[in-house]
Amino acid sequence: MKCDSARAGPGMPFPASWNPSSARHACCQCDRAPSFQGQLRATAAEDSFYLQAEACGNHLGDMVWALKNCAHQRGATQAQLTLLAIDPSSSAGVTLPRNTAAGGFAFSSIALIP
Repeated sequence: MKCDSARAGPGMPFPASWNPSSARHACCQCDRAPSFQGQLRATAAEDSFYLQAEACGNHLGDMVWALKNCAHQRGATQAQLTLLAIDPSSSAGVTLPRNTAAGGFAFSSIALIP
């Protein structure tokens, strides 16, 4: 699922081809190793979906805005965004999805309201 980059967030927009569920081992906006991961679990009408993205510290806010807007674009009626601190050195050679059991520390969980 691709999301509209024009509504990505307050900073530089994510690339038009940004796909939050694609397997990447670099920040969504630059080539730095990611230090943070966003995991979005949402429900829209009768459909449930999961989106995930990783970002470096400079682009953490942009990633949060982009995931929030993706949930909005898909018509989410309930959504939970979990932010994890991840070990940048563990990104190389690891296949997504990564979760708290696989080396991330969940430091924030946000209920998104439509």
